[in-house]
Amino acid sequence: MPSLTKESSTNGPATTKNLFHATRLPGWAGIEEHFMKYDSSVMKDFADDIDTLLVFAALFSAILTTFVVQTYQLLQLSDSFFTN
Repeated sequence: MPSLTKESSTNGPATTKNLFHATRLPGWAGIEEHFMKYDSSVMKDFADDIDTLLVFAALFSAILTTFVVQTYQLLQLSDSFFTN
């Protein structure tokens, strides 16, 4: 979906103009320029989000490992294992 921007004109109030027409390059080159700008900002946002998720996963794993190590020492075989 193309994004829209407000552009002021000298004859009146601001008008809405499609960004595809705002590029200086015609045809596919203009579309490529527009989407390169759009995609680079989206990819930067995705990279920031992934960094946050990786930090969360690492902290969660460290905390879970601490609890597993502490509770592993308390595990015992069931008495029914020996009697049957």
